[in-house]
Amino acid sequence: MNTYSRNAALRLVIPAITLLAAGCAVGPHKVAQAYYADDPQVWYPRIQALPVEIHGQLPSATHAEIISGVAYGVAGDPAKPFGDSGVSLYATQRVVAYIGGAAVPAKGQYCAMAPVMRTDSTARPGVLMLRTVLCDGPRAVAYVRDPVPAGNLSMAEVAVAIDQAKAELVAALPQPAAPIPMY
Repeated sequence: MNTYSRNAALRLVIPAITLLAAGCAVGPHKVAQAYYADDPQVWYPRIQALPVEIHGQLPSATHAEIISGVAYGVAGDPAKPFGDSGVSLYATQRVVAYIGGAAVPAKGQYCAMAPVMRTDSTARPGVLMLRTVLCDGPRAVAYVRDPVPAGNLSMAEVAVAIDQAKAELVAALPQPAAPIPMY
């Protein structure tokens, strides 16, 4: 390789490495993932009225305050039937939200009755991770991890973040294929 080609290659590689390193230094990024090919048109009208099982707490609010501040917020209690259905919360369709915290469920455990917990490797100072999962009983349908500035979050900001996460859960689902016209 001659000197000109090596210099040209370095001019291209060094900025790319710098951008990648800067991106990693910023902190965790939003992740949206669908586990199953459920139809978003089925979930879209339902998701706003689903119970939101809240885990975690904020420095500025207790767990009970968060539950009361989020529309359809509930505490996950496996011993009690949910609502008037007589069915456990874990058997219902719901959104599970983990707000901050040093321990989170292992992959695939968010919808479990007794999830296996792991240490959060994405925790960063000044950033609160909001993890939401769309659950169909014990089955995780979609997952969103969203960094939220920790600061002094108000309950209104938490409620808005959870509503946005609900929309992102549905958006993470694959769009159904258009029907092929038969002639």
